[in-house]
Amino acid sequence: MHETYRAHVGEIEQGLGAFAFKSTDLMLLTDGTDAIKSFEDQWATGDGKARLSGRTPLMLERDRILYSDELRRQADKHHTLFHKRQRVSRDYTTHTLRVAQVARSVGRRLGLNSDLAEAIAFGSKVGGVAFLHVAKKTVDDWICERLREVDDATARSEPKTETYQEALLDVAEDGSITLPKWITALRAGEVRGSVARYLPWAAGSAALPAYSSGQQSYWLLSTNPFLLRAKPAYTPQTMYGVWRHSLEATPDANTFRHRITVLAEGGPSQLRLTEEHLTHEAVVVRYADDITWVIENLNEANTAASLAGERNSVFGLLALELDSEQLPDALHRALQPVGNAGGLYTYFIDDLVRTSAERFQASDVGPINETEPLVALSGHAARILRLMKEFLSARVFSDDRIRLRNHTLEVISRTILDLLYESQAEALVEVIERRGKIEMWPPSELERALKLAANDATHRVQACVDAFSLMSDRDVYDFIGLEAL
Repeated sequence: MHETYRAHVGEIEQGLGAFAFKSTDLMLLTDGTDAIKSFEDQWATGDGKARLSGRTPLMLERDRILYSDELRRQADKHHTLFHKRQRVSRDYTTHTLRVAQVARSVGRRLGLNSDLAEAIAFGSKVGGVAFLHVAKKTVDDWICERLREVDDATARSEPKTETYQEALLDVAEDGSITLPKWITALRAGEVRGSVARYLPWAAGSAALPAYSSGQQSYWLLSTNPFLLRAKPAYTPQTMYGVWRHSLEATPDANTFRHRITVLAEGGPSQLRLTEEHLTHEAVVVRYADDITWVIENLNEANTAASLAGERNSVFGLLALELDSEQLPDALHRALQPVGNAGGLYTYFIDDLVRTSAERFQASDVGPINETEPLVALSGHAARILRLMKEFLSARVFSDDRIRLRNHTLEVISRTILDLLYESQAEALVEVIERRGKIEMWPPSELERALKLAANDATHRVQACVDAFSLMSDRDVYDFIGLEAL
């Protein structure tokens, strides 16, 4: 009798700790497919066994994302800092790889599934639009404003519907789960129905946005957004982690419900995520993302200041700001005299591992609480990280050149979205036709994608965001005619 794939995976993951998510715990994929059975069916074939040998489902997902076109596009999008006339830039891929390395390091030391942590980290920013940290609020606001316009136009010819749940996802028959404010503001049932069909969103908190990089990342990895067709399914643990990868957006409620119907080979298919798919590995990625963002911005600001001939390093200025905080020796050394980014990483990683391990030891293995996860920094380290963010905001991001550049990029981002939406007979069509050529859609599929964008204004709103998220920085400039500058 040949070895089963479940047994093979169990042997690979046998060294994981009690709090790790294990592939053998998988039940259903995001599309409702029996997870292990689908892999067992592949294992039963020669080609399938060769592909799966030595790899768990989570390793496969990590590799799918790592080799995806979505991840490749991150290399063409950049985060830029200025100090006086000095400019320092890094691409999204650099940030993602560093987040993944931190997450893997922490995950291994805690006995967690570092393959899952890496998969989440690799996927977390693939839906980010150009100028991500500048543009993300602009995109969120733009979606809400456009939907209000569509709703106003539709509501004038449709009686007002008081029950918002009716036209939306069947997330809770008793209506006990909170809907986002941007959805409850919509009056027309037709528009709410279109939101349910065409936009990736979740219920559970009034504060959940209409756009976030993780939300869009889930959407691009899980579907062909222009055709509303499902791609090969992922584990919900990976996709939940990708959607909610940001520590900054820590939920204010322990509830999350996402469900959307898309087309698949066998017909309509429902993709589902809930808060039950949270893992400790996902929380590790949240901290890895936050820690990496802070340290890399500090390091780049320090480089720019040095190139500008500043006598005092940014790290030195930060050390003065934190002088009253009774810094541990390791952290104090990392900030003096010119700064040691590696030392900062070591301090936060050690603290995260130590604090989380203590919380694991004091807790029973059970359901993970979204609002009070066991993976956490100590109170003092969390305060230091927060003060570093405040320092960046007050002493680095307030630079006139950065402030004015950010304002310009916000205007450019809104211009791109407006051009795509208002000139759908030209600009959006061009983007969709280009995707059709790259992905070799048959003529019937291209026609379907164009009709969807032309005939439903709500779908066109999301299609514009999808198109924007596929653009590189250079694409954006070229699109609005700045290529000669």
